[in-house]
Amino acid sequence: MPVDVFSILTPVGADGGLRTHLAPYNWAERPSVTTLCRLPIRPRPPVESFPKRGCVRCAIRAVAAGIEAVRQADGAVVDLCGFVEGRLDMG
Repeated sequence: MPVDVFSILTPVGADGGLRTHLAPYNWAERPSVTTLCRLPIRPRPPVESFPKRGCVRCAIRAVAAGIEAVRQADGAVVDLCGFVEGRLDMG
């Protein structure tokens, strides 16, 4: 069965802010897992979509690990490379 690389990570909410973060898709099965920027995961969906309120640190770490996109709950795929470039261009 082929692996859906866009589903390796999932957008999640995290303690300490309104940003949308990234965590492994199976974070609920592994209680010690944190977001890619090492924040505790909130057990409810993020308030905003990743393109609107995404964590740049999570996106940079995902891209550095070779994960260039992520699928949101609505099925939309977010280009993490484009997201990071857009945020860095904003200064």
